[in-house]
Amino acid sequence: MTHLDFDHTGGIEDFPWATVHVSARELDAASRASGFRDTRRYPKGHLDGVRHWETYRSGGERWFGFDAVRELRGLTDMLLVSLPGHTAGHCGVAIRLGDGWLLHAGDAYFHRHEMDRPTRECPPATRGYQFMMAVDRRLHLANQARLREVYGDPRSPLTVFCTHDIVEFEALRGLSISSEIGAPPAARRGDRNRDAAAASA
Repeated sequence: MTHLDFDHTGGIEDFPWATVHVSARELDAASRASGFRDTRRYPKGHLDGVRHWETYRSGGERWFGFDAVRELRGLTDMLLVSLPGHTAGHCGVAIRLGDGWLLHAGDAYFHRHEMDRPTRECPPATRGYQFMMAVDRRLHLANQARLREVYGDPRSPLTVFCTHDIVEFEALRGLSISSEIGAPPAARRGDRNRDAAAASA
């Protein structure tokens, strides 16, 4: 899990035998939730049916400028990448694909124009929601800035996407269907950006 907000955890109680991997700090924040915002972002009914948690402490190896946990128990070619700010223990999930990486940045950003333009741009309602929900706005914006660097770098082996941008999702889905998602990173990013531009036109 990138984090344990209600819109990410709905349904995990339907898989009580599953092992749920998450940062220790995030699970602790959800377990200690109090106040109007946090008790609503972490509904207990979504979490109390999970029988098997695998948690990871922050402070792993450096990975493209981020702290990352490289050894996920029982999993290979996957990392938890520390991206706090939106929540206390928010992480990205990175998956190795051939010579590159697919980085699910969760809610570190909400809209592609926060990444693909020199300055952060997103719809006003989205910007307001991020401001309201961020537990550490400074960290949230700092991680966005670092993601923006790798997102726009044609030499980067990372393909980055977030949870809530449907245009990013459809572009990546199209690459997956056409099997181009295993292409070299620069070509993959070029195809993804072209498809995203077409979809948003």
